[in-house]
This record gives sequence, C-alpha cells and structure tokens, in this order.
Amino acid sequence: MNIACLGYGVVGKGVVDMFTNDSRINIKHILVRNLEECPLAVATLDIQDILNDESVDCVVEMMGGIDFPYYCIKE
Repeated sequence: MNIACLGYGVVGKGVVDMFTNDSRINIKHILVRNLEECPLAVATLDIQDILNDESVDCVVEMMGGIDFPYYCIKE
C-alpha cells in the first residue's frame, strides 16, 4: 500500500518510523512545512504533489491546526 503522510512532527515521526518497519507499506510522500524538518527524500512542501499522485492509496493526516488540514483531506 502506498501512503502519504501529512505532517512530520512528534506524531508524524512516530507513525513514519512505524510504517518504515512494515514491508507492506510504502511511504510515497511526507508533507512538511520546511524541508529541513525531514531528511527523507520523500518530503515535499506542496500538497499538490500528493493530490496529483494517483499511486497514493491512503493519506494519513497528522498536522496541527484546522483550516489547512481540513482543506487537504477535503481535496
């Protein structure tokens, strides 16, 4: 299963670590506010990278706030 993670804070890092150890799950994208937050090559600043990737099966939202996370999930 290909997933995209929205957020890479305390919760996001834990979830990514957990998914990294599961061979059934492939992390395609991690949405971050700043590329320096996430050293992984799959990090992106643009939600459109995730929304336009038809190979993503599931999106996991782990961001703080209300408006932007709502927009991302609604799209």
